[in-house]
Amino acid sequence: MGILTDYFVAASDTEAAAFLDDGVPRHALPDGHVLESKGIEPFVTLATLEEILTGRPYAEISSGVTAVTFSEDTGAVVVQVRPALLEALTGASESELDGAADAWSRTEELATDDPAPLAAFLDDLAALARIAESEGAGVYCWASP
Repeated sequence: MGILTDYFVAASDTEAAAFLDDGVPRHALPDGHVLESKGIEPFVTLATLEEILTGRPYAEISSGVTAVTFSEDTGAVVVQVRPALLEALTGASESELDGAADAWSRTEELATDDPAPLAAFLDDLAALARIAESEGAGVYCWASP
């Protein structure tokens, strides 16, 4: 079984942390503010994506990812998606996102012959980033094993 993730827009760490126990039900936030995913975790996989989009070294990126809150009982975690990744997503063209999805699909973490689902995920994540930017908010990830 893979890791479950919900990417979502929240105004603050405190607001995001409120979803730790149960995840992010779609009805809890406005339409378009939640992206459900499976297997695209916020630590290694998103750091690899950020490396692809920004050209910054993975070691530098991965050392800067920290949890907003964590449950020792369930293993669930809420983290803020790094602002540098959000900026790269909002600044990327559709063709740049497609190219990133192709490169991302060939990484050890994802290793797939079909980058189309990753391209769709990137489009949706970029849309979340644009919503967050327009609202002065952040994008967060709830993840649970």
